[in-house]
Amino acid sequence: MALEVVVDKRRIRRDGAKVSINPKLSRIVLNKKAIKLIEQNYTKQLTHVQLLIDSGVQDAFWVKPCEPIDFGARKIDTSSRSSLVVGCRLLLRRLKWHGDETRWFPVIWDAENNAARIKLGMALAG
Repeated sequence: MALEVVVDKRRIRRDGAKVSINPKLSRIVLNKKAIKLIEQNYTKQLTHVQLLIDSGVQDAFWVKPCEPIDFGARKIDTSSRSSLVVGCRLLLRRLKWHGDETRWFPVIWDAENNAARIKLGMALAG
C-alpha cells in the first residue's frame, strides 16, 4: 500500500517558469515566473508576442516578445496579474497537437533567438 498526498493540481507547479497549453480553449498561459524571465531578457513590459516554430524542430515552439507593429504580433490578455494568456489555435494546428487535456511545460530562455523556448517533449507530470 502506498499513501499519496491529495492536492489540487494547480498547487504542484508553482516553482519555475512554466507555460500551460489548453487545446480546448486554444490558448497558452505563461505563469508569473515565465513572464519575469521574458521581461528580464526583453527589458520592456510584455504586451505583444510572436509565436514561432522551426520546421526542422518538431517538438518545440518559441514565444518572442515584440512590438505591436511587428509582423504576427499577438496581443496578450493582461487581465490577470499572475499570468498572461495568448491565443494559439493556428500554432496547435501547425504542431499537429493531439489531445484535449491541458499540459504544462518548462520555459527556458533562448538567447540566440531572443525568445522563450518551450520543448514539447518535456511535459510536466500532473
